[in-house]
Amino acid sequence: MKAGILAAGTGSRFLQAGWDEPKPLVRLADRPIIHHVLDNLFQAGVESVEVLLNGHERFDPVEDYLRGLPGAEQRIRVSRKITRSSFETFSCLLKQMGPPPFVLSTVDSILDRRDLERFLQPESYPPECALALAVTDYVNDEKPLWVEFDPTGKISCIGEGVSEKRYVTAGIYFVLKDLSETAVGEESEAGEVEAVDSHARSSASSATTSSRLASSCSASCSAVPILVGSTGDPSAVRASAPSFLVRSAKAPS
Repeated sequence: MKAGILAAGTGSRFLQAGWDEPKPLVRLADRPIIHHVLDNLFQAGVESVEVLLNGHERFDPVEDYLRGLPGAEQRIRVSRKITRSSFETFSCLLKQMGPPPFVLSTVDSILDRRDLERFLQPESYPPECALALAVTDYVNDEKPLWVEFDPTGKISCIGEGVSEKRYVTAGIYFVLKDLSETAVGEESEAGEVEAVDSHARSSASSATTSSRLASSCSASCSAVPILVGSTGDPSAVRASAPSFLVRSAKAPS
């Protein structure tokens, strides 16, 4: 199993909050955030990881840290790029990953390890499923990305357009089929998302990434939601997609 980590963002909210370190190196429980993400992925059975890192020199210490980890030469590949949006970052990393299945994670998505292990089981998804998105009802963000799905378990809406604000994205995508023939592979000609250092635009960019992925897959195959880090009884998800459910009594760390 392969994995990719999206780490090309500027970390604008951390900068605004006064953090000097690049976002991947912000420490959580005495280790950088990206260390926790890597550790979870490797513990869940991932064999190699591709990290797409911001190309600005401010992120040089992140590359140094990654290359200094034990076994990094065999298991971690780092590439650098300055992108205009999170959608462009996702598209670039998607092209670097090779054939599926593989998992893509944002640099700050830390799930319960048991949830992640169950999420990364290709045989648990129906044959028509091309993409699975981890969702949670644990909401601890001032501007979360809401998710809604239809009775068949297919994602129908991501963003402020949802009819019920109950579930949000958890920042983990499991790619099960080749998405190169969908709209995922290209940025729009109009440049619908610009890269600017503002939280509102950053959140809009992430929402666009997720919603375009879901809509790109909806015409011919399923994009399904997988519940992780649940704080309550996920009966709505269980009723709509019983074979896709991943649940934990523990909220994300």
